[in-house]
Amino acid sequence: MYSLNRPAPKWKFQWLLLALCILAGSLHAQNDCDDAVEIASLPYTISNQPVFGFGDDIDCGLYIGDDYFFTYLPTFDHCADVSVSFTAPFVGSVLCVIVSRNCPYQAGGEVIAFAQYENPGAPFSGSIDLPHLELSADSIYFIAVQLVASNVLPRFSMTVSDDSCPPSCPTALFPVNQSTPFTIDSLGWENVNADSFIVYFGTTPSPNLLGTTQNPYWYIPTWTDTLTRYWRIEPVLDGIHNPNCIEATFQLLNPDLDAFPSYLDFCPAIFSNDNLDTDNDMLGNACDPDDDNDNLPDSLDNCPLHINPNQEDQDMDGTGDVCEMDYDDDGILNLDDNCIAIANPDQNDTDGDGWGDVCDTCPLISNPDQLDQDLDGYGNLCDNCPEYANVGQTDFDIDGTGDPCDNCPSLFNPLQEDSEDHPDIPGIPAPDGIGDACDNCPLQRNHDQADLDQDGIGDFCDTDRDGDGHVDWQDNCHQVYNPDQLNQDSDFFGDACDNCPTITNGNQLDSDEDGIGNACDLDPEDDGYENAEDNCPAIYNPNQADTDNDGLGNVCDNCPSHANANQSDTDGDQIGDLCDNCPDMPNTYQIDTDHDGLGDACDLDDDNDGVADGNDNCMVLFNSSQTDTDEDTFGDPCDNCPLQPQLFQSDEDNDGVGDLCDTIFIAPKVGINTDNPLAVLHVAGGHIYIDDEEGRIIFRHVNGYCYKIKITDSGFPAFSGSMTLERINCLGGD
Repeated sequence: MYSLNRPAPKWKFQWLLLALCILAGSLHAQNDCDDAVEIASLPYTISNQPVFGFGDDIDCGLYIGDDYFFTYLPTFDHCADVSVSFTAPFVGSVLCVIVSRNCPYQAGGEVIAFAQYENPGAPFSGSIDLPHLELSADSIYFIAVQLVASNVLPRFSMTVSDDSCPPSCPTALFPVNQSTPFTIDSLGWENVNADSFIVYFGTTPSPNLLGTTQNPYWYIPTWTDTLTRYWRIEPVLDGIHNPNCIEATFQLLNPDLDAFPSYLDFCPAIFSNDNLDTDNDMLGNACDPDDDNDNLPDSLDNCPLHINPNQEDQDMDGTGDVCEMDYDDDGILNLDDNCIAIANPDQNDTDGDGWGDVCDTCPLISNPDQLDQDLDGYGNLCDNCPEYANVGQTDFDIDGTGDPCDNCPSLFNPLQEDSEDHPDIPGIPAPDGIGDACDNCPLQRNHDQADLDQDGIGDFCDTDRDGDGHVDWQDNCHQVYNPDQLNQDSDFFGDACDNCPTITNGNQLDSDEDGIGNACDLDPEDDGYENAEDNCPAIYNPNQADTDNDGLGNVCDNCPSHANANQSDTDGDQIGDLCDNCPDMPNTYQIDTDHDGLGDACDLDDDNDGVADGNDNCMVLFNSSQTDTDEDTFGDPCDNCPLQPQLFQSDEDNDGVGDLCDTIFIAPKVGINTDNPLAVLHVAGGHIYIDDEEGRIIFRHVNGYCYKIKITDSGFPAFSGSMTLERINCLGGD
């Protein structure tokens, strides 16, 4: 059996055993490495050489035998291959080839490679190869060939030659303790010069193979315990392995020594058996002062793991209902209790609907759904007023309908008739909610049940509402009792309801709403001045201001700045003749464009530019030259599009710029953002045209990008081209 070994890692047990064996052998045989054969340069070859004890005897495993020693002192750093072949057969033998830095029997001796072969049976005539040995110029190397044989003396041949070097090991080391699992991404790959890597990973030394990769980033598996992990990286270059990289360890931090590493532990500093976090607030129950997050600290919460801010405790045993197996403490577990919240150890259920009598909203009528529309504690099936809460089930008239929903609560009417609801009676409106038994207008909708004369007939259907013996359409006071019908001023309003009984006032106007009609009220506008001394008796003006002292207050004077006691207003425009800039032509707003004292309504030249309005192409703006560049009959000063003919002066956005020229263009055939344009813009007839020699149009979008539309056309006989849309970066700024 042949085995090739390297110190990878250097401190592995088997190498420690080998070192101890060599040390023991050296002490046993008192070896001093003095008889070694010097190798002056490479390549070096020795052929058909017998092993007869020229060198010192060393231990090879459990055996002690003859050896042959060589030394080599390299003049520069390089790698070498040691190949040993046996030219004579042997049986029952043990073969060792050992390479060490310095003498293996002395302090500082370090074995860098060895191979061992045990052949208890058939003759062996093969070879052992130790390739890619890294040698340093500052060290001396010893090569020992040893054979323990049971019959013939064997012979060997050896060649030592230059060889390619393996890739170097990563320089970075991992921390022993870490807060979270990690990714291998900082091993100093740039100094390794490997083309691939073999990763070993496990929970014991000499870990199992995890995988191989050509990517310098390696994802270590995520784990949830705090066991020590071992791993080793083995670089590979052109198929050459370097198994000598050291083995590292890793362990997740866990200061509280529970089963959960810190990165998964909701209470990293407090020991926890379960790591529970009931309220999902990332704070575990072991360290959360309010596990259920119901704003009650656990020390005061009667059910700390279930939200119950009201702390309901039906049986008052100190354990909240939401976490108690028997809320009402009646000896029946909640799962089996037909009244969970009310103690009923007898579990009586008269109507057999699954609800115990003590908590059944209808204990005598089966109602498994327990519907209670008005939430008064009585189920709909047994509630005398299911639409309105009636906790006491009051029913004054004992007609079976509870008072809150009885349309006649004081009169027995079990049918609850309300004639306005009958669809078969033509002309009857919707019901008024008053039952016929107590409705003073059973066929007329009158919710207020008003009855002025208290005769039991509602006003809505009473022909004599005031009960004075005169039907309403003949009564001069149909809402005031006046059987004598006195009417001193004969104005259709009887004295009993006339606000001016001695003065005719058919409109009953009462400006100040004091119950006295204006016709007989000495101060109808109630401004503190009686009509005889009020300068505006019909308009409220307590300050009595009269700027022109014509006896009429400003608030009712049609020319408050000019005395005109007669209030003459020829054109009837509410502006007195003395201050009207067009006294013979109505012009309430008194517009006078040229401020010549003559209102536009009667001014023949409103802008005073010497051109009469009838001939002026801009009547309200001075333009004596009558310039009209676009010849659309609107002079340039008042043309909203002076360079484009626009007869109707349309301006859809009301910005003062006519629609035909309200665009981004400067002038027809002006290039956009360039002095030598490939694209020009035209506006004609309200349409925008873009001439682009390259067939492209670019739009800027609010998302910050520009979009280029490109159109290609094959031309004759018909359009058969294509259009593409491409998102591009915008040029030329915003």
